[in-house]
Amino acid sequence: MHTRWIETFGLPAFLRNAARLLLCGIIGCLGVFHSHADQLVKFKSATSQPTPFQTRMARQRGEEPKIFPGVPIQGFLGRPAGDGPFPAVVLLHGCAGLGLREREAWSRRLSSWGYVVLAVDSFTTRGIRHTCDRLFYDRANDAYGALEFLTTLGFVDSRRVALMGFSAGGIAVLQAVQLGAAEALMKQKFQAAIAYYPSCSAMSGEMAVPTLILVGERDDWTRRRPAGK
Repeated sequence: MHTRWIETFGLPAFLRNAARLLLCGIIGCLGVFHSHADQLVKFKSATSQPTPFQTRMARQRGEEPKIFPGVPIQGFLGRPAGDGPFPAVVLLHGCAGLGLREREAWSRRLSSWGYVVLAVDSFTTRGIRHTCDRLFYDRANDAYGALEFLTTLGFVDSRRVALMGFSAGGIAVLQAVQLGAAEALMKQKFQAAIAYYPSCSAMSGEMAVPTLILVGERDDWTRRRPAGK
């Protein structure tokens, strides 16, 4: 699966339109809707099955590979008015936590396009303030836990759910849909992915779903290319 890169000069309308084009093209786009207020919801991150490497290493040690159970997390659910079923988007925040941009601005915008939106809060229930000084590797499981939660809602079309993230959340998006990684261990699958200004240095570039990556040409925090290249 090819990954599409778009370099921008930080034009918000362009970024919004690029995201909308991918979502509409892959999981459908329905017009203009009024939305319900966001609702606090609680669910669990996805149960983590051991990877083939972890299984092999455990058995070499004479142990059974461990299954890591999901942990309680929360999020904010927004939806268009009406019965649905609607396509949906899971939103992953950046390293500073869930802010008004993801919880309100993006939720309202996507709901107005006809999507159910689940903005995942990966930090509050874990007692984390930020992860801007490190990578936090559990967030792909948070994304799949959110996907599993959405499939239980009758007004969501579980066959049309996309994943979107910003900065550290964008990294988690790529980790979640990288071919043969977390997605290979999950029963439910995302249908598209959008990552805003992620670091891609540890990614293979092979994604399991259509993936749009948007970066700023002058971004000196998460460059598209390593410094000096």
